[in-house]
Amino acid sequence: MVFGIKLVPFGAHCWVQAGETVLNDTVDNVSEYTPIMVV
Repeated sequence: MVFGIKLVPFGAHCWVQAGETVLNDTVDNVSEYTPIMVV
């Protein structure tokens, strides 16, 4: 699970990723966020 944030406008999001493959979202959506923690 990857936790990410964006600053303008502020937002937070999490998604499931295996290697470089995003499993439960789209690459376009998660690319807006900067990952801050991976568990």
